[in-house]
Amino acid sequence: NVPRFKMGRDRDGNYLNHGDFSPSTGAIEEVMQSQHTIIVPDAQADENFSKRVSVQDLSLRTIICSPLMIKRRTSGLLYLDSSRNPLAAYTKSHINVLASLADQSAIAILNAQKFETHT
Repeated sequence: NVPRFKMGRDRDGNYLNHGDFSPSTGAIEEVMQSQHTIIVPDAQADENFSKRVSVQDLSLRTIICSPLMIKRRTSGLLYLDSSRNPLAAYTKSHINVLASLADQSAIAILNAQKFETHT
């Protein structure tokens, strides 16, 4: 399953068009394969991400990506990135909070889809 862009916003809160969305494909591939949340505090200094074309082209610093999981199946991704200052520090609790937010989002999306089919 290849993820499709559904909705996004820029740093000013404006909605993005499909053509304006340019994520780190490496981060997305890693999360789709591992089904685990990743936080890359400074992609420019990260051994696994610094040489990737999308990271270089977009001058990405911080990348955060979490799978939207329902019954061990990835139904989407929560993806954030920034070309501004790198994330100074994070802990395992940040990953847990993000993963929980992604899980709740997946459930909310599933419930909304069920509601749409019943109306």
